[in-house]
Amino acid sequence: LLLLLLLLLLLLLLLLAAAGTITHMPPELLEHGVSSKAADVYSFGVLLWQVRLIVLFVLSSCCTVCSEVLVGVGIG
Repeated sequence: LLLLLLLLLLLLLLLLAAAGTITHMPPELLEHGVSSKAADVYSFGVLLWQVRLIVLFVLSSCCTVCSEVLVGVGIG
């Protein structure tokens, strides 16, 4: 039973390693299923774009809160 569970776990890990987040995959990888350095660069670029959006959202939220505090205090 333990051996069967280990085999199932190994199979699951192999399936997950071959997959990935579909939104981060380049179209040619989805179409042909062949990975390359170009596909990795594309995926990394999508990741950087998402990080950039999160940082901009956090910064804009902080600026909004700071300006509201300053206006509320009577400084701004």
